[in-house]
Amino acid sequence: MSLSASFHPTADTTIRCHTYGIDHAPILALDDSGQVLCVSLFDSMSTADHRAFTRDLVNAVTEYAAAVEEWATAQDTPAIGTLTKAS
Repeated sequence: MSLSASFHPTADTTIRCHTYGIDHAPILALDDSGQVLCVSLFDSMSTADHRAFTRDLVNAVTEYAAAVEEWATAQDTPAIGTLTKAS
């Protein structure tokens, strides 16, 4: 399967994990203004494939979070030469 899509979160975006105990695989849902992006795994996938996908997802999200923190810190820090002197 191939899909290319963008999801641009806002302050109103919700992120939820819908769980169904041991009966079905969980569903990760990002929801904003009626637009929903769901990530779920087919029951036909092996448990090992489910776990591998989840670990890859966690690693990518962890990397994304670190990159956002680095970027946000740079945005919050005045560039050299733009500092003003106190009166």
